[in-house]
Amino acid sequence: MQSRITIEVDFENGNRPVIQILSAASDDVRDNLVSSFLQSLQHTSRWATFEYKGLYERSSADGVKQRWFIKPIAPMEELDNEMNLMRAEVIRRMEMFNNKEGTCSGRRVRLDLNTPAELAIRAAMKEVEGTGASPILTDAIILLEKAFNLVADYIDTKEVTKQS
Repeated sequence: MQSRITIEVDFENGNRPVIQILSAASDDVRDNLVSSFLQSLQHTSRWATFEYKGLYERSSADGVKQRWFIKPIAPMEELDNEMNLMRAEVIRRMEMFNNKEGTCSGRRVRLDLNTPAELAIRAAMKEVEGTGASPILTDAIILLEKAFNLVADYIDTKEVTKQS
């Protein structure tokens, strides 16, 4: 295999961790998989989704792991839905920052720390986004985000009570 996928430090941009892909052509099936993944970006997109898929356990010897999928966003098929989701997130953040009491628990943005109820609301948001592009659907996403925050508030309150 000539291609490499590694986690590196981007020293030019504040030492942020990045996933680096070095792609090389060869007859190796793994090199062809890397090439196919990169080609699925259609050379017109810089965007991908990072989806949390929950816990993964192949065998007891491997142990339980957190599972994530990194998938290219197809510009023609999926970009509008992803843009609507981003728009809803921007609106949510603006509302949060306009509310002087608005806070956001670090647990809420860590999918691996979300409860099944929070993950279900996130899944519902994704389904609504897949329905199409419409201001009505954006309103639905905003309401689902409010529902998520109410559930998260409850979970956070339970956590604080446990620690007291």
